[in-house]
Amino acid sequence: NELFFIEDGALLVEDSKIVRVGSKSDFGDLNNCEVIDHGQSLICPGFINLHSHLLYSTFEKENTSDGLFPWLENLLDKIQITDENTFRDSIKYGIEESLSSGTTYIVENTPSVLSIEELSKSPIKALIGIEVFGSDEKEAERVFNDTMTAIRELPLHESPHLELTLSPHAAYDVSSPLWKLLIDWAEKNNKLLLTHLEESPEERFWWQEKKGDGLSFWKKINKLDSKLKYWKPYRSGVDVLDQNNLLSKNIIATHLCQAYRKDLTALKESNVSLVHCPRSNYHLSNGLANIALWDELGLLWGLGTDSLASNDNLDLIEE
Repeated sequence: NELFFIEDGALLVEDSKIVRVGSKSDFGDLNNCEVIDHGQSLICPGFINLHSHLLYSTFEKENTSDGLFPWLENLLDKIQITDENTFRDSIKYGIEESLSSGTTYIVENTPSVLSIEELSKSPIKALIGIEVFGSDEKEAERVFNDTMTAIRELPLHESPHLELTLSPHAAYDVSSPLWKLLIDWAEKNNKLLLTHLEESPEERFWWQEKKGDGLSFWKKINKLDSKLKYWKPYRSGVDVLDQNNLLSKNIIATHLCQAYRKDLTALKESNVSLVHCPRSNYHLSNGLANIALWDELGLLWGLGTDSLASNDNLDLIEE
């Protein structure tokens, strides 16, 4: 698609709605209007940040090149000593930074109701995915039912600019039976599921070899035993979902730094949408996605910033 620019352009705004767009000369007499001259600026639609974690906006970026799981361990240590007010301030800071760089819509991933409460007070629009975890296949139905009960009680009824969905965290964190329940829910209710997929080399090593940095992290959070109990070899996280008929057009998958052609072809066949967070992925030594291959295969994709715990800012122009 060609980009279309209007040089020396103008917008006519009435009651906070854009009612006309054109060249300044097209508007004629402006004596009855308040004229705001933005000088040498670009006026454009607000940006959409397709992947964020506002909860961690005031967390200092970890100076680690050891990869995803050591970074997650450090992040978890910080989360455990952070109180509610600090989290609220962190979310507010992320909202302010997003708005200041032109973002007006955020796809937020969070385990906390605090993100909903703070976003509801802001002018920013958002799709909020409540994170879901559960590796124990026998616990799938209980986790799903508990999640359904929890989301029915969330404070969204007075926030028409917010939409709620679920975010099964990753293929290695959510059992196949739980994935199935979540996919069925999303398709029945026309919801998008948010997930992390093929983010790091360590994930593929886990699926193929049952080794790697993930083991120490999952042991630390007491989630290793169920993963070992129900694990069987797969090529990748995409392969897990594909082999269990869990890929769906209702999935937005983020990262895909380590996805190869066979994985990407499976995602394309299921019309899964993709998100890349290049600066965060680079910082965590996860590599960069093969965007040329994404385009060659005709995948639908966009950009996200991830969080300030792994990025310099939330500016999509810099991304």
